[in-house]
Amino acid sequence: MLAPAIYQMMRCQDEYEFVERTGGDPASGAAGTSSAEYAQRHGTLSLVCEAPPWVDARARDDTPSDLCYADVLYEQAGALTELAETLDDALRAVSADLSADSPYLRASRSFTGRIGALPGELLHRAKEEASQRPATVAECWSCADLVHLHRLRLGGMLLRALDGELGIGNATAAIRRTRASFAARYDAWVAQAEQDTPPTPAEIRRLVATQFGAIIAPPRSSPSAPSPRRPGGAPATALNRAPGALRSTKRLRQSRLSDKGAV
Repeated sequence: MLAPAIYQMMRCQDEYEFVERTGGDPASGAAGTSSAEYAQRHGTLSLVCEAPPWVDARARDDTPSDLCYADVLYEQAGALTELAETLDDALRAVSADLSADSPYLRASRSFTGRIGALPGELLHRAKEEASQRPATVAECWSCADLVHLHRLRLGGMLLRALDGELGIGNATAAIRRTRASFAARYDAWVAQAEQDTPPTPAEIRRLVATQFGAIIAPPRSSPSAPSPRRPGGAPATALNRAPGALRSTKRLRQSRLSDKGAV
């Protein structure tokens, strides 16, 4: 971590090597590298700033909880495994009847495979010695919130794919039956997410200020520029110590559309 909520962006090479060490198949995930890595060869700095439209005080609470971090990871892995299986079951149930190669359908197929690879990485982390400690409140919240995010985002994609089939008149029994059962599961996910994380809207002016500040911070924090300091002498930014690309890890909370579709 370079500063609160600011991390150096991982290289795809690092990601591939991690997946290989944990017994996974790098080819099943992301392919190729990012535009930031391509630009970095020319001495550039890339910045991705994700400003969350919803805020929750638990996201920055470092107080130790009563849960072991390893157990939190095990629970998250179990929930994501269930999600991947639910998505895969629904796709298999309608695969023979689908007729429209929509973007929602292609995305559902792609992300179902990707989300199925995450539990293995989480289980590997859970077994590490560093995970045998109390989890912070922020870690508990973040792990649960990530499950909600994937459920609503990927579930919404699949619902829209099925609605698209119905919209063009492809209302086979399998599609209607799968759509009805999956919609009931999705509604339960939405209700649980709203119960676990009551949304508090962030002020637009604060979001704009965060993104604008992130844009102008790198030039001010270059080695040749004086480093601004907070009261007490602490550097206001750690960007001057960050080679390559940076990424804000503030969680992007997806908006819930009136039809409960995905972003």
